[in-house]
Amino acid sequence: MKLTNIKKIILPALTVVMSSIILVQNYSINEFKKENVKVSDEKDYKTISVDGKYKVYKDVNELVEDTELILLGSPTEDFSKRKHVEVINELDNSTEDAYTLTNFKVDRVIKSPSSEVFNKNNIIEFVEPVGLMQDSNKIKVKVVLEEYSELKEGSKYIIFLKKNAYGKYSLIFNNLGKYNIDNTDPTDMGLNNHNKEKKDRFKKEIIKL
Repeated sequence: MKLTNIKKIILPALTVVMSSIILVQNYSINEFKKENVKVSDEKDYKTISVDGKYKVYKDVNELVEDTELILLGSPTEDFSKRKHVEVINELDNSTEDAYTLTNFKVDRVIKSPSSEVFNKNNIIEFVEPVGLMQDSNKIKVKVVLEEYSELKEGSKYIIFLKKNAYGKYSLIFNNLGKYNIDNTDPTDMGLNNHNKEKKDRFKKEIIKL
C-alpha cells in the first residue's frame, strides 16, 4: 500500500512509521509526538495507542445514513489468530501501516448495499484499526488508534462498515462503530471510558435497529 506524508517515531525497541492518510483503515494518524502516544501493558501484549482522526457522527441517524453495511454477529476467531497485516518500508525495514482483518459471522443484516447480497451465517472479512506485530526483541506489540479495543471472539456486536479506498470493508467511527449487545465484552468502550456517555446514548438506539 502506497502511503504519503509519512511520519516516524522511535519507541523503545520499536520503530513505527505511519501516514497522515491511512487508506486501508478509513482513518488518519496525527503527526507522531510524545504526547500523542500512550504505552500500556496488557496480559499478552504491550499496547501502543496513538491519536488520530476519523469521521465523527453527531447522532445515530447520521451514522446509519453514512454506513454502507450494518451487521449483527460475532467474530469467528480469537484476536491472536486473526490475520494481522504489517506493511513494511523496504528502504529502512520500518512499519508503514498495521491493521487486522477480522472474520465476522453474520446473524442478521441490518443494512447493505443493493448491489451486494449478504445472508445469515455468511462470513464477512473487515478491517479493524488495530495491528499486532513484534518489536526487535520479539515482544508482541499491539498498535491501536485512539485506544481502540478489538472485537472479542464469541461476543455479539452490531458493527458499522464502509468500503475504503481499496474496496475493503472497514470499521468506521472507531470504538463508536461497534456495539456489544450481549454484554460479554467489558472492554467494548475502549481502553478507557472516553466517549462513554455518547456511546451509551447511541447504543440505546442502535439495539433497536
